[in-house]
Amino acid sequence: PGFLRIPSLQILDFLSRYAAKGIKNFVLYDDALLYPPQQAKELFKKIAALDLHISFHTPNAIHLKFLDQEIASLLKKIGFVNPHFGLETLNPRLQKFWGDKAHTQDFLEGTKYLKRAGFKNGEFSIYLLLGHPNQKLAELKKDIEFLHSHGARVSLAEFSPVPGTKIFNKYAGALKDPLLHNNSIFPFLGVETLEEIYTLKNFARTLNKTWETIPSQL
Repeated sequence: PGFLRIPSLQILDFLSRYAAKGIKNFVLYDDALLYPPQQAKELFKKIAALDLHISFHTPNAIHLKFLDQEIASLLKKIGFVNPHFGLETLNPRLQKFWGDKAHTQDFLEGTKYLKRAGFKNGEFSIYLLLGHPNQKLAELKKDIEFLHSHGARVSLAEFSPVPGTKIFNKYAGALKDPLLHNNSIFPFLGVETLEEIYTLKNFARTLNKTWETIPSQL
């Protein structure tokens, strides 16, 4: 199987036991949390019935494509704090090239669902990919501005090639040293663009901070 599914009863028991010990914050790293959607809804409803008064955090992106009004409402009800969703890019060509995992329309509809559920501006985050060789930084800046204009925080996920993939093999000559696989080095972009990268990252941070200083509005 492609992934291991933990039975709902085991999850509910785990949450109940640790909540009883005073644990109030739980971190979920499962990016397939919302798949399949119906099972996710059933699990969330069972968590809601426990009335544990706990919070959930998702530092890894969960699927934007599976977000609907019922799921958004359940995320709010059971205590999801700043849920993160993956989009990667607003460029249709790159969306298709990167596997058609999510599209701009998914973001627009998802934002509508989240706000109707009670999430305000700055209370949800969208991941964009930074550092892919087919990506233009000027276009990425526009993507950041667009997401921010719709109330999202923007998280920039630095691209790192995975050994064995086509793109890794294409640049294998430049990646002989394993240290170059680290996503903080940006082997594809060249030294002359490092300043642009840091400027872009600071730009995203600055926009995100506006949600901390300006009261969120629907």
